[in-house]
Amino acid sequence: MGLSFLAAVALSLQAEEATTTIKEGSPSEYVVKKGDTLWAIADRFLNQPWKWPSIWYNNPQIENPHLIYPNDTIIVSYINGRPQISIGTRAYEKKSPAVREVKRDGAIAAFPAKIVEDFLMTNQVRLDSEMQAAPYVLGGVAERLYVGAEDEFYVHGKLSETFKNYGVFRQGDSYIDPDSGEILGHHVVQIGAAKVVGYEEELAMLKAIRAKTVIRRGDRLLEEVSKVSVENMYPKQPNQKVYGSIIAVENGRNTAGAMDIVALNRGYEEGIESGNLLGLFAQRERLKTIGNKSIIDSPERRVGSMLVISVYAKMSYGIILQASQQVTSGTIIKNL
Repeated sequence: MGLSFLAAVALSLQAEEATTTIKEGSPSEYVVKKGDTLWAIADRFLNQPWKWPSIWYNNPQIENPHLIYPNDTIIVSYINGRPQISIGTRAYEKKSPAVREVKRDGAIAAFPAKIVEDFLMTNQVRLDSEMQAAPYVLGGVAERLYVGAEDEFYVHGKLSETFKNYGVFRQGDSYIDPDSGEILGHHVVQIGAAKVVGYEEELAMLKAIRAKTVIRRGDRLLEEVSKVSVENMYPKQPNQKVYGSIIAVENGRNTAGAMDIVALNRGYEEGIESGNLLGLFAQRERLKTIGNKSIIDSPERRVGSMLVISVYAKMSYGIILQASQQVTSGTIIKNL
């Protein structure tokens, strides 16, 4: 994935082009390195990195300017007083049937795809009804309390006739809406995988194929997570107004920064889609005036940006792309 996502958001950002500013002290040129992401490069140059598409210049001499590769040179310039970002000439883009194609590393990603894919491979949100209906582990054979890889164990519940392999999941904390108190879903983590070796009515025997930690009584069987790819996830502005908050920082942390995963209390019922770019804003502060000591609220202050990576009915997961301070539960999420 490279800069092909730019076309999807450029039109919505062009109206803001005049307000896009270059960071003070940023370089006029930058050579792309393996491991860079588009967001990190944009953040290097711009005070508003999400506005990168609005100042991108499609070099006419380059066959595909929407892809950025390691060793490309990013150039910053001003045209008619407006900032412009472009790619320097690529020697390997010369068009001639006699020129042999030069091998190069793949185009850089828009965001750190591996972090997102690794998280989504093991973390899901499930409704209470789904967890109650899911088959559960009774224990290992010979009354073993814990089960490891290659061990057999008993499961109680109705198994699917079509599935032979299952994911083994452990339920974590519940996600609760801070405004309504509603349970939006339960966090479940895949801790292993198992295959069915015997089944009789609602009692089955399975063999653990793999286990990240010991499988124990009460763990649930759900459809195993297939390989997750975010290759076709293109950052875009939401189609409607979004206003919500972060309800949890993932991976057992209390605070989050750039490239950390968070949960938010808005999902597809509110129009959220994977790939949506949202702003992070600190909550209003209550201020007391000197004279009559009246109370006024400060404006919501932008402290970062995030990308939605997985959407459920009433909540979503997102990855923080940029943060000027530590992000916590309660941080407001809304349109940039």
